Amino acid sequence: MIKVFLAANDSDVRSIFLNSVDWAAEECEFAGDAEDGEKAYTRILEEKPDVLFTDIELPLINGFELGRLVRKSLPAVKIILIGREEKIEYIRQAIRIGASDYLRKPVSPESLLDSLDMLRDAAMEEKERQNLRKRLEKNVSDNAAFKKMYLLNDLLRDGISPESADRKAEKLGIHLGKGVYRFLIFKVRRREGEYTDRDTADRINDRLEYVVESIFGEGTLRFRNGSERWVFLLKAETADELSEKTRRLKNRLREMMEAYPTMDYFGGGGVPVEEIHNLKKAFETAEEVFARRFAEEPNQILIKDEAEQHEDEALYTGNLDKLEQSRILIENFLVKGSQEELDSFLDFYFSEIPEDNFRSFLIRQYMSVDIFIAINAFYKKNGIDRKREKYARIFSDRIRDVHSAEQMREVLGQVLSDTLKRRDEISGSKYVQLIETAEKYVAENYMSENISLNSVAESVNMNPSYFSSVFRKEKGITFVEYLTRVRMERAKELLVCSSMKISEIAYRVGYNDPQYFSYLFRKYNQCSPKDYRRAREGGTFG
Repeated sequence: MIKVFLAANDSDVRSIFLNSVDWAAEECEFAGDAEDGEKAYTRILEEKPDVLFTDIELPLINGFELGRLVRKSLPAVKIILIGREEKIEYIRQAIRIGASDYLRKPVSPESLLDSLDMLRDAAMEEKERQNLRKRLEKNVSDNAAFKKMYLLNDLLRDGISPESADRKAEKLGIHLGKGVYRFLIFKVRRREGEYTDRDTADRINDRLEYVVESIFGEGTLRFRNGSERWVFLLKAETADELSEKTRRLKNRLREMMEAYPTMDYFGGGGVPVEEIHNLKKAFETAEEVFARRFAEEPNQILIKDEAEQHEDEALYTGNLDKLEQSRILIENFLVKGSQEELDSFLDFYFSEIPEDNFRSFLIRQYMSVDIFIAINAFYKKNGIDRKREKYARIFSDRIRDVHSAEQMREVLGQVLSDTLKRRDEISGSKYVQLIETAEKYVAENYMSENISLNSVAESVNMNPSYFSSVFRKEKGITFVEYLTRVRMERAKELLVCSSMKISEIAYRVGYNDPQYFSYLFRKYNQCSPKDYRRAREGGTFG
């Protein structure tokens, strides 16, 4: 959508803009208006519209001066001047400020919409250029992230010398050297049943980086993968300083996440180490603590030495001698986990199960039944087709040949991987029912002039911008295009099957301005409502 702002004190002009245009149907957002140049300039800087319509004859600051000021502050804004005459001097000044169009009074809805049609493509192209610029900047950022990830891989492999690690880190602006290190793994995810737009997720990530850097410095090694999992290498001069900074970081992160009630988080920190060649151990212990999110309540940040103090209070691997508790771990992983986290979950799941347990056929059978109870319950809860019995047969057949933790891990990993794939497939099409609900709402309310993207998004309990994105992806057209199509189809039915006046039909399908309805009808059907009715009566149109 493009944002439109009006600067005018002419009542006729204002009436056209405020009462005669369905801005949403034109894929525009009417960002506001002002009656004099000074107020307009202040509002424009706040709203940052894509298009400015300004009357030349404005009080305090005239339209030409307003256009010049706006062009200087917001050079991408398209400016349309509105005036009574087409003087040569007006044209010269319009050229000087880079105006895109000139509307002569009296302004009609048709002339306004024609001007919008002309500007919309240009404004959208400008937005696309800005988005491309952002994508290029993101690519540069992603490239740096990949280099940091490669550095981390180097640090975690055996055999790399401290000197080589220092050289690679320096190229990325990261200073290793002497000190005490700890890894922190942190993940933020949307709470089940909640909807969060992309902008919110980006703001969280930006804030997360800022919070970590404000305590541990700008050179903190960090990277993020596709599952929204952050890895930070925290460094301090001494162990006491590292502990104190870690404590402050935990508090700051908790405070930060309180501002996002639709999101859950979990953090896991490893043991502190003093030598670079011990970073592998530091990372492994962080992974071990982070894996506890499958057994713990969300919205916690646990550190290895602290976590060990309350193992008895948590459902942890050490308690897996009570085998029925393994079902809870499986259920939690199927809700919270991802394919790339499967290995770490299996490490966590099997790390403290006595090897002797797998030599007992009865225990293996018990575990297999318990696991399938958890998986089938998950399938049922999420409406997943459970007819794929071959995986149940594979598991039950192969469980008889399991005699070790490694064999059990392989079989369980196959079943969990397939379940995650089914979950993700369903997730990819989970919006089908949501879109059907939205379509039903439109069918029942299209005749109301108050129906909008916001009201429909509210009816399906979604953020409007997120709903707009989902709707366009699922339907292939924008919500506004869909609503207009529904209204136009109903209008065609009424034109053919009733004797209602065109003005009455306009009101019946949701337009309070018959002139604007006629304009849209002609735009979508290449003929006027009157011509459509006449042609159908004569059998011209199929």
